[in-house]
Amino acid sequence: MLFVVDAKIEGKVKTYKEKVSIDEENKTVHMIALEGHCLELYKSCKSIFQFIYNGKTNVVKITIEYEKKNEDIPPPQKYIDFLVSLIKDLDANLGKE
Repeated sequence: MLFVVDAKIEGKVKTYKEKVSIDEENKTVHMIALEGHCLELYKSCKSIFQFIYNGKTNVVKITIEYEKKNEDIPPPQKYIDFLVSLIKDLDANLGKE
């Protein structure tokens, strides 16, 4: 599946295109950046969400795999912060139901 996403990162709306694949057996979602702001800094950027039920609660493990275009580029902390914020928002809203 292909998606175009508008994300608010550091107070600015960033648009990017990503390929999303879902592995239901392993309860993972893989999101691979195809176009957008993050590819200005990184050769590649992939987010992996793994959903884990530990018997009492659900846990989401987020992994970001990336390759810098050069050594001066910082780690993608602003994207990590965005993903953590997204999961917190989902948790708060899903918990209301």
